[in-house]
Amino acid sequence: MKITKQVMEDPHQLIGKTKEEIYALLGTPDYSEFEGTQLIYITRSWSWFRRNALILELDPDEMIVESTETVYGIEIPKAE
Repeated sequence: MKITKQVMEDPHQLIGKTKEEIYALLGTPDYSEFEGTQLIYITRSWSWFRRNALILELDPDEMIVESTETVYGIEIPKAE
Protein backbone atom coordinates (compact mmCIF):
# COMPACT_ATOMS: atom_id res chain seq x y z
CA MET A 1 0.00 0.00 0.00
CA LYS A 2 1.31 3.40 -0.93
CA ILE A 3 0.01 6.69 0.31
CA THR A 4 -2.84 6.93 -2.15
CA LYS A 5 -5.90 9.17 -2.27
CA GLN A 6 -7.82 6.36 -0.54
CA VAL A 7 -5.34 6.24 2.36
CA MET A 8 -5.42 10.04 2.67
CA GLU A 9 -9.23 10.10 2.68
CA ASP A 10 -9.61 7.16 5.09
CA PRO A 11 -6.48 6.94 7.25
CA HIS A 12 -8.45 5.24 10.03
CA GLN A 13 -7.77 1.92 8.29
CA LEU A 14 -4.23 2.22 9.68
CA ILE A 15 -5.34 2.35 13.34
CA GLY A 16 -4.19 -0.73 15.27
CA LYS A 17 -1.22 -1.45 12.99
CA THR A 18 2.25 -1.65 14.51
CA LYS A 19 5.09 0.68 13.59
CA GLU A 20 6.75 -2.17 11.67
CA GLU A 21 3.53 -2.84 9.72
CA ILE A 22 3.29 0.86 8.83
CA TYR A 23 6.90 0.84 7.59
CA ALA A 24 6.16 -2.27 5.51
CA LEU A 25 3.01 -0.68 4.03
CA LEU A 26 4.09 2.93 3.56
CA GLY A 27 7.88 2.92 3.86
CA THR A 28 9.79 5.07 6.30
CA PRO A 29 8.24 8.45 7.08
CA ASP A 30 9.53 11.79 5.88
CA TYR A 31 9.66 12.90 9.51
CA SER A 32 9.49 11.12 12.86
CA GLU A 33 8.93 13.12 16.01
CA PHE A 34 8.69 12.56 19.73
CA GLU A 35 11.06 9.58 19.81
CA GLY A 36 9.28 7.88 16.92
CA THR A 37 5.76 8.07 18.34
CA GLN A 38 4.57 10.47 15.64
CA LEU A 39 5.15 9.51 12.01
CA ILE A 40 4.64 12.18 9.37
CA TYR A 41 4.36 11.33 5.68
CA ILE A 42 4.42 14.22 3.18
CA THR A 43 2.68 13.76 -0.17
CA ARG A 44 2.44 15.96 -3.21
CA SER A 45 -0.53 18.12 -3.93
CA TRP A 46 -1.69 19.72 -7.14
CA SER A 47 1.06 22.35 -7.19
CA TRP A 48 4.78 22.46 -6.43
CA PHE A 49 4.41 24.66 -3.32
CA ARG A 50 1.54 22.82 -1.64
CA ARG A 51 1.86 19.49 0.09
CA ASN A 52 -0.41 17.17 2.05
CA ALA A 53 0.55 15.32 5.20
CA LEU A 54 -0.53 12.08 6.83
CA ILE A 55 0.21 12.15 10.56
CA LEU A 56 0.14 8.92 12.57
CA GLU A 57 0.22 9.00 16.37
CA LEU A 58 1.59 5.84 17.99
CA ASP A 59 0.99 4.54 21.48
CA PRO A 60 4.41 5.03 23.16
CA ASP A 61 4.30 1.69 24.98
CA GLU A 62 2.95 -0.70 22.33
CA MET A 63 4.03 1.31 19.26
CA ILE A 64 0.70 0.80 17.48
CA VAL A 65 -1.22 3.49 15.61
CA GLU A 66 -3.82 4.99 17.93
CA SER A 67 -4.89 8.03 15.89
CA THR A 68 -4.47 9.53 12.43
CA GLU A 69 -4.82 12.96 10.91
CA THR A 70 -4.74 14.17 7.33
CA VAL A 71 -3.65 17.75 6.63
CA TYR A 72 -4.22 19.23 3.18
CA GLY A 73 -2.61 22.24 1.51
CA ILE A 74 0.50 22.86 3.58
CA GLU A 75 2.32 25.75 1.92
CA ILE A 76 6.03 25.32 1.27
CA PRO A 77 7.67 28.71 0.69
CA LYS A 78 9.83 29.06 -2.38
CA ALA A 79 13.54 29.25 -1.54
CA GLU A 80 15.09 32.57 -2.37
